[in-house]
Amino acid sequence: MHDLLQEMGWKIVREQHPDDRGKWNRLWLFEDVHHVLTKNRGTHDVKGIMLNKSEQRLTHVDGKSFSNMRNLRLLKISNVDLSEELQYLSDELRFLTWTEYPSSSLPLNFQPLNLFELNLCHSRMKYLWKSMKVLHIS
Repeated sequence: MHDLLQEMGWKIVREQHPDDRGKWNRLWLFEDVHHVLTKNRGTHDVKGIMLNKSEQRLTHVDGKSFSNMRNLRLLKISNVDLSEELQYLSDELRFLTWTEYPSSSLPLNFQPLNLFELNLCHSRMKYLWKSMKVLHIS
């Protein structure tokens, strides 16, 4: 039953834009996440990226890969190596889990006002931001 529901979910997501993975609202297969992140193809349509315990490593991911994903709400990944510092994370993020986060800090422009869960275990994180930051929480 679970496999049937998962297959139906894949079909629904892929039907909307069969030739453009960067416009799918959910990405969870390694090949799709790899394509979108390494080719910088993500768009504002992407709302969730999830790679559970991937045995494969994503390398050469540009620090700008998340720049067009303005509506990203869920990011759960691991084994992702950046070719340069991460430059953007969506302010819409609710869940951020990045095992082995490769940078020493989060992007300065990231406003985590909607963030519900932050998990950066086994990361290279030294501080949240490289400079002082005021968070306006209402």
